[in-house]
Amino acid sequence: MNNLTTLPDSISRLSSLTGLELSDNRLSGLPAGLCRLSGLASLGVRSNCLAELPQQIGDLAALTYLDASMNHIPAIPDSLTLLTQLNQLALSMNPLVNLPAGLSALKNLKILEMYYVRFEGGTSATEIGLGRLQQLIPGLYIFSNTMFPHEEGAGADAAAAAAGSEQQQQEVAAAAAVGDVQTDDDE
Repeated sequence: MNNLTTLPDSISRLSSLTGLELSDNRLSGLPAGLCRLSGLASLGVRSNCLAELPQQIGDLAALTYLDASMNHIPAIPDSLTLLTQLNQLALSMNPLVNLPAGLSALKNLKILEMYYVRFEGGTSATEIGLGRLQQLIPGLYIFSNTMFPHEEGAGADAAAAAAGSEQQQQEVAAAAAVGDVQTDDDE
């Protein structure tokens, strides 16, 4: 685990950034400036303290990979449906209430990870119509299971079990080079 608690809005100055791995930190939010990185293709924010994704996430037109698993995200912004290049989306282990209605617009989506997700009322990922989504997006693989008891703190053991190796480690040091990055050690 790292100790990043905030990311500066000035991250937007890293205009050539194509990949950003911020997993296993303590981030409670993502700055709007992050969504101005028009060339960003890969974003990993797995295992943080995020309660939401920025509403402007749909501005990341080049994004092909997004891992927001193991956070505290109850809702996915509708603008996510604008990410037409997205081919892998990981939302596992979040207390999701629902998914954006236009998710079927993501025609390049090939992998949707929904492990240990229980929707409002205890509905499983497969029961909310993700099977229909597979019909609308040819070649889509949906990974999910329904064994997760959706209670406060109940996912800690499952989180430890589900945490695998990180997929892409790219240019995290570049974010620190921007300046104003705070860690718990700075406090």
